[in-house]
Amino acid sequence: MNIGEGNIITGARFRLVRADNPAAVRSKIDEILADRRTKHPLNYPSAGSVFKNPEGYSSWKLIDDAGLKGATVGGACVSDLHTNFIINVNHATSQDIKDLINLTRDTVRKKFGIELEPEIKMIGVF
Repeated sequence: MNIGEGNIITGARFRLVRADNPAAVRSKIDEILADRRTKHPLNYPSAGSVFKNPEGYSSWKLIDDAGLKGATVGGACVSDLHTNFIINVNHATSQDIKDLINLTRDTVRKKFGIELEPEIKMIGVF
């Protein structure tokens, strides 16, 4: 189902099927969450993954190979743990985050000729 560009979902209703083995489902969820705790910077506020993966590439790898791990603008920082996350380490403003996104896109484009497309939607005036 395509909700269309610019639309915002404000609610939803789901019909779920009860699992045959709830303990196995809980175990799988716990496994996934433990894996994420080792790979994602969950100790800082973020919007999650910032960029979509370009065809044939991983955004985090391009950002890492471009030398941007730990790069900062104001209070925004490219995570050391997962470089496709921009984290708020020191009262980052939306402008700090947008500027770091632009710095990341420009650097990757200049080094590799690849355009990173944001996965997140930015709303408002910057």
